[in-house]
Amino acid sequence: MKGKKFTRRSIFINIDRETMDYGTIARIWWGFYENAERRFVDRYILPNVDVVELGSSIGIVSSHIAAKLTTGRLICVEANRKLISIAQRNIRSNNEKLDYRIINKAINQEEEMVGFHVSDILTDSRVSERSENLVEGVLLSDLLRENDIGEYQLVSDVEGAEDIIMRVEPRVFLRCKLAIVEFHPNITGDKRVKEIKENILNMGLTEIDSRGHVSVFLRR
Repeated sequence: MKGKKFTRRSIFINIDRETMDYGTIARIWWGFYENAERRFVDRYILPNVDVVELGSSIGIVSSHIAAKLTTGRLICVEANRKLISIAQRNIRSNNEKLDYRIINKAINQEEEMVGFHVSDILTDSRVSERSENLVEGVLLSDLLRENDIGEYQLVSDVEGAEDIIMRVEPRVFLRCKLAIVEFHPNITGDKRVKEIKENILNMGLTEIDSRGHVSVFLRR
């Protein structure tokens, strides 16, 4: 690693020690950070179909998406506003010509202000009713409408909020060509993860790959 930027498998990664904990930096350096999502993005993302990424964090997975896209747009949603700048730098470092947006909101069942717990450990930040840190909520369907998105690809790692999508508006998956979803049984429970998967399959998608708690669904 040199300074605040290094390259891993042709992906440029910017490091910001003010917003990233050392554990996260170490996992990025050794290639463990979001390993399944990165591999699935590299293998399955279509270059000409818009991507909606829920839970962009510092933009590591976003960078892999950016490197794959040619004519497709990238719409990112990240509730932690402190991470927007580093995510932007990571995306631009891997595709300067990409048409992209990072939206500082949280997936929620209503368009209202919701509590969002910001942890010192990046992967532990999540929507929480107990938090006094507020961020605007948004529905996935509204994101699609506001950005004029028809058929799309979904990459989702939102610490249990995938449950909100399936409870409130499962039909958004009818327009989804490909979905890479990390499930969180520690938050929703194993039974609910199974139910969410079944609901996705009922929307016409097929599970084609999985690793750990991350699954890939494709509309054939």
